[in-house]
This record gives sequence, structure tokens and C-alpha cells, in this order.
Amino acid sequence: MEKAEARRLQPYFVRSFFLKGFESLGGSIYPRESERFEITHVPAELRERDRLITGRNRREQ
Repeated sequence: MEKAEARRLQPYFVRSFFLKGFESLGGSIYPRESERFEITHVPAELRERDRLITGRNRREQ
């Protein structure tokens, strides 16, 4: 329980979780400046999920 409490919302833990998940889905992300990244490819699965959640298509704004 202490270990879970220590990890809770720590920036390095959130970053690690996001990077691993994003790359496992087929996304492309590269480090740029300190603490910044460039996302060059967002998988279709994530784009479609965003459309379902938000109820809109960002291309048709």
C-alpha cells in the first residue's frame, strides 16, 4: 500500500505510464527539449476512441 501511495500522480510515474501505453498501441513519440515530446503518429484506435468520447470529428470543425 505504501508503494502505491508513493507512486500516486508522481510526474515520472504518469510519464512512464503514458509513454509505455502510447507506444504499445503503435504511436510514435520522440523526446524534444527537456520535459517535452513530439508526437508524430497517433494510432487510429486512439483517434476513433476520442471521436466516440467527445461525440465529434475534429476534422469537421
